[in-house]
Order: sequence, then structure tokens, then C-alpha cells
Amino acid sequence: LFPNPASSEITLSIEGEDLSNYQIDILNILGAIQPIQIQNSKISIASLAAGVYWVSARSKNGNLHLSAKIIKY
Repeated sequence: LFPNPASSEITLSIEGEDLSNYQIDILNILGAIQPIQIQNSKISIASLAAGVYWVSARSKNGNLHLSAKIIKY
């Protein structure tokens, strides 16, 4: 997950994985899911307010769950 911190876009890469096999969410500090746009491995965060967010990626078959903190400036 890079760059971090970021202002408009982040890239999520899971080695050897197609992100279409994952449910990707960005949650604010209160745990509310934020609206995002994903194209390939790029996630647009331009519409989010500055702050700290959690990125959650869950495989659709339920075998893998990743989470990471990002900072939007």
C-alpha cells in the first residue's frame, strides 16, 4: 500500500493476486465505510477529508483479510 501518506490516490498491491478477487473498503476512524473508486490497483481517495483511515481487503473466498492504516492529507 503506497504512497502513505497520500493526497489523492493510493496503490494496493497483493503479490500475485488480482484485486477483483477482493472486497476493498476504506473506513474512517469511527468505522464507517467511505465511498471510493477503484481502477486496477489504484484507489482514489481524493474525495476523502484529511485524516486517518483503515484500508481493509478481504478475499471473496474468505481465506485472507488484510488491513492497513493510511493517512490522507
